[in-house]
Formats: sequence, C-alpha cells, structure tokens
Amino acid sequence: MPRKSTKPPKVDRAAENFTKGDTALWEHPLFGGLLAPAHGVRRLGNLCPHEGWIVVTADGHLHVHPTRLADPEEWTYALAHALLHLGFGHFTAGKGKRPREWTAACCSVVTSFLG
Repeated sequence: MPRKSTKPPKVDRAAENFTKGDTALWEHPLFGGLLAPAHGVRRLGNLCPHEGWIVVTADGHLHVHPTRLADPEEWTYALAHALLHLGFGHFTAGKGKRPREWTAACCSVVTSFLG
C-alpha cells in the first residue's frame, strides 16, 4: 500500500490572488457591468506575453498572464484598466495610421480615470 503524503497540498498563490482581484471587480457597480460580457482567458498559450499582465481584444477577451504572482489589488487594477479600454470604445475608433500613438493615448486616459 502506498504511503500517504504528509505534505500540505500545494497552493497556487497566483491563481488565488487573481481570483481575489477579479472578485473585487465583480462587486464594484461600474466594473461588474463591464466584466459581465468579457471573457477571461487565463491559461498557458494565450495571447499574453511572458512579461505582460493582460492582453485585451476587441471582442472582449481578456488574455490574462496565467502564472504571474501579484497582489489581489494589482490584479484588480490591471483588470479594471483592460475593461476600461473596452468600455471607452478604444477598439472601435481612432486607431487610424498611428496605432502605437493611439494605444499610448488610450492608456493615458485609462490611467488618469483610475487615478
């Protein structure tokens, strides 16, 4: 008969903290409404680069870094930032011929809003 392990189960702090940050947004009157139609993609191989936090797409998919260890408050901020890009319509207007500049301007607006 195999021996039972006496080690405590491994806790995935990255997932735990992400979930706490996500839950805080669901409870917020503005961000809960923005989060409802979004689709979270938190798994290896998604669009989020290794050094990134979240990649948001025009169709409402949030490609979240699957293993980043961060505080729940940091996840709340990162998710809120991504959701505001969708909420402010940053994917439907203004990109034109200078997409990098457009993206930088949009991030500036979102960061200012989150103040």
